[in-house]
Amino acid sequence: MKKVILNVLVSVLFLFIAVNIVLIITNDNVKRSQYIESYKLVKHEDLKKSFTTKGVVKPEEEYSVPTQGKLGEISSVLVNKGDHVESGQALIEYNSEKIDQEILLLEQRIESLETQESMVDTEIADLQSQIDDLYTFEESQFNTEPEFDEEDNEDDDRALQMQEQQLNQAIQKKENEQQKLEQERLQVENQITMKESEKEAYTITSKLSGTVTEVNPYASGDGETVMTIRSDSPFLITGKLTEEEIIKVKEGQEIIAAPNVKPGQKHSGTIREIETTPLTEPSVDKATSYYTYTAELKEQSEELLAGFHTNVEIILEKKEDVVVIPTSYSKTLQKEKYVYVIEKGRLKRKAIKTGMIINGKQEITEGLAKNDRIIANPANLMRNNQEIFMPIEEKQVNKSSLKLYTKEQIARLIVNGMYR
Repeated sequence: MKKVILNVLVSVLFLFIAVNIVLIITNDNVKRSQYIESYKLVKHEDLKKSFTTKGVVKPEEEYSVPTQGKLGEISSVLVNKGDHVESGQALIEYNSEKIDQEILLLEQRIESLETQESMVDTEIADLQSQIDDLYTFEESQFNTEPEFDEEDNEDDDRALQMQEQQLNQAIQKKENEQQKLEQERLQVENQITMKESEKEAYTITSKLSGTVTEVNPYASGDGETVMTIRSDSPFLITGKLTEEEIIKVKEGQEIIAAPNVKPGQKHSGTIREIETTPLTEPSVDKATSYYTYTAELKEQSEELLAGFHTNVEIILEKKEDVVVIPTSYSKTLQKEKYVYVIEKGRLKRKAIKTGMIINGKQEITEGLAKNDRIIANPANLMRNNQEIFMPIEEKQVNKSSLKLYTKEQIARLIVNGMYR
């Protein structure tokens, strides 16, 4: 009988303990405290989704300067291999003796015309002076001979008018001659301008700034390369993409190139072009087709040489200065994510919304702010509004750490310490 009673008591006690354990675990209304080893401060970070492929450096532009048979023979090559040239700088001069002679003859004709114009100007001025002298003479005659015959005076006026008319006709003729000389001079000046413009073609200039990589001063045949110039513009990087990669890549996406021979050196740029035609004829026997991409670097670097092989990180998506937490910090309840943060000495369950998730980290678009105190890897026993207690490390008790708490939080901690 005693044994039966003992078994019943043990069973009742076990049931009582089990029920209380279940209540403690499942009932949020049960008052209890939660021990927290530590917390983390929410930070802002950069997130990026990317993959790495291979590439090779090449100059953006390289062009050859050929001979031009219609200009005749090259008289001089003005640059050497390895020289740096600017856009518009003279590179080659062709023999321009013939056109120089033509320009010289035209300039001599200009001088002759200008001399003739000057002579005509002098003649016109002389004729005008003669007209002025006629009136001066008539006035002097009138002043010195007050008594005169009216009939004689009329004869003198007619003679004077006739002389003036003849002189004006002579002036008009000279002015017409002067106008013809001026027109001819302007025509010759236009011819000189055209010849000088033609002569400019006898000097070949660089189309771009760059470095002379090859010079052939003995080039003679029409179209034969005299020199090659490599552009100074930022280098390009070309490489291959697989079928799986090309569907992710878009023009304008950021890239980071790291030369194999320069560990730690990085160069940023953007995807300029994606070739959608496969490099080789597609075949069912090949595991994948490859497509060419071209990326443009933002800045030129003297340490980066054409031909360098690089690792190219293509950034598919990037978020800068956003709230980020590890994925393990959040839990899911009925398809909604939440985290636990510490507020006023208690656990607060906060619903969150997430954005980009990459490499075990997730962007928080709603629900958290920078410097929120978040619980890392929250336990299943944690409940909303639950009081907490934590170990104190003497090193952490200083002015700077106390600034993280409000006055109300500090007062609560002091009261809890006194009555527990």
